[in-house]
Amino acid sequence: MTTTARSAEHDVKDLGLAAAGRRRTEWAERSMPVLRQLRERFAAERPLAGRRLSACLHVTAETANLAVTLKAGGADVALCASNPLSTQDDVAAHLVKDHGLKVFAIKGEDHDSYYDHIRAALAHRPDITMDDGADLVGALHMIALNRLDDLAPPVRRWVERLAADDRQQLVAGVLGSTEETTTGVIRLKAMAKDGVLQFPVIAVNDSDTKHLFDNRYGTGQSTLDGILRATNLLIAGSTVVVAGYGWCGRGFALRARGAGANVIVTEIDPLKALEAQMDGYRVLPMADAAPLGDVFVTLTGNVHVIRLEHMRAMKEGAIIANSRRPGPRARARLRGRVAARRQGSLCARRRAAREPGGGRRAPRERDGHVVRQSGTGGGVRRPPGPQAGPRGTPHSSRAGPRHRPLEAPGDGRRDRHAHARAAEIPRLLGYGHVVADMLEVRVAHLGLDRTTNTPVVILQEKEGERVLPIWIGPAEASAIAMELAGVKFSRPLTHDLLKQVIVGLGADLRKVIITQVKDNTYYAEMHIYRGDAVIQIDARPSDSIAVALRLHAPIFTSETLLELTSIDTGDGQTEAGPQALDPDSLKTYLQNLDPEDFGKFTP
Repeated sequence: MTTTARSAEHDVKDLGLAAAGRRRTEWAERSMPVLRQLRERFAAERPLAGRRLSACLHVTAETANLAVTLKAGGADVALCASNPLSTQDDVAAHLVKDHGLKVFAIKGEDHDSYYDHIRAALAHRPDITMDDGADLVGALHMIALNRLDDLAPPVRRWVERLAADDRQQLVAGVLGSTEETTTGVIRLKAMAKDGVLQFPVIAVNDSDTKHLFDNRYGTGQSTLDGILRATNLLIAGSTVVVAGYGWCGRGFALRARGAGANVIVTEIDPLKALEAQMDGYRVLPMADAAPLGDVFVTLTGNVHVIRLEHMRAMKEGAIIANSRRPGPRARARLRGRVAARRQGSLCARRRAAREPGGGRRAPRERDGHVVRQSGTGGGVRRPPGPQAGPRGTPHSSRAGPRHRPLEAPGDGRRDRHAHARAAEIPRLLGYGHVVADMLEVRVAHLGLDRTTNTPVVILQEKEGERVLPIWIGPAEASAIAMELAGVKFSRPLTHDLLKQVIVGLGADLRKVIITQVKDNTYYAEMHIYRGDAVIQIDARPSDSIAVALRLHAPIFTSETLLELTSIDTGDGQTEAGPQALDPDSLKTYLQNLDPEDFGKFTP
């Protein structure tokens, strides 16, 4: 990266741009009266005097006014970019030249420069951090947990030169942090749940004013503006598919409709999907919207929203855009790969899934998650070929002993959790690719895996002998057993409530599809029709199966999942294998279970 203004205190493109940056920042300040009043108060009270503050945010005119306000409060501020594509070089120069701030940001900076700037922000040894994607907080926690291999090379090399005491003080010195995005908050809440969060973090993203002004109105307008600048497309008369109806999706859908677009919304949350329908939008699953759209915009902050099968169904020249900030791992993948490489990798994974032994061990669902069969053999048949290694994926304590996950090839820095997916069936199946050739299946029976005291529901193809076993929780087994036996609990279960919602809306459950295995979890879809609207809901297979039985809807799965594994259900089973049980016998036991006993299923 060639720069003309680099020192230990800053790294910007050109200090000669400062005058233009000052005009841009002052123009933005005219629309920020609240921040201006805070600056006046901070200048008088100096609440941040003596504090070092490092911020990883979008380096724009708005952020510049925030940084100047923090300095007015007494803070020693270092600022780096959370997204190289949004950096305004003239604003960065203005902050350095006119305000003496430590700024490390260059529009379009490469991967190494990006992380070297994060290193510079950490080297500021902050008391307080501010994040837009948890880059600073994430790096600090990798240091605290001594997971240095998970750090990007520029950060790792710097940390490795620090003494152990210096590393400890770097993290211990942080009093707290703030996080602005959904992506970052999700990561931090997971860390807090696991008990590894090292200091308190304020979730700015949870603020109602942030949702309203930034997500709905700000993102709604800027997304449309970005598409127009990039494509010069006439929006009026175009069909725009909005993936996700959260705050950002609502805002963009509103702006697109205001520009004259025919707006289609795809949403997996049934309540949000209904809200979109009531707001006047057409609601469809992505599979049905793909052939119709001219412009597709994802606003979920998630992955696999638009997949390869959707792209193949799109019109020639359809435009795809993303308007939610991806996490650091996703950004690294996007920088380092081209489309041809991604497609080649996808094809290779599919070929591996079709080869003997490609499926490794048979997956199973328990409480909504796939876990591995403990021990050797059992009742699971695997295709001939190489066996899985001695280490499997972690799973519930009720499902057997824990194992350390296999390590994935590569340096681990592009995907911090790549090891958890190594050698897994989701990888072989293409990370969520749904095979088109679906087959109808039926519930053959319920069984009990006596090695884990876990119920298993056996699905069998309607016109064949192949079966698909899904390990489930006792509550879900109870619901399915009740439906098979035609017996109802005295109070509604989850599938009863789902049925009431569907029927109450005047809708019809047309089908349930066991779609895929992804990230160690079986996934299902419920396809609900209401007039011309189609609502596609992602759900756990166990709940979906119970609802399908109650509403007499067909159940489907893919050829790939049926070929992946089978389970012995006939004579000759060992005590360690899954045993076929008569549904009525299991029903009698389950019917007498108190809900409090579901956690200790030991018949």
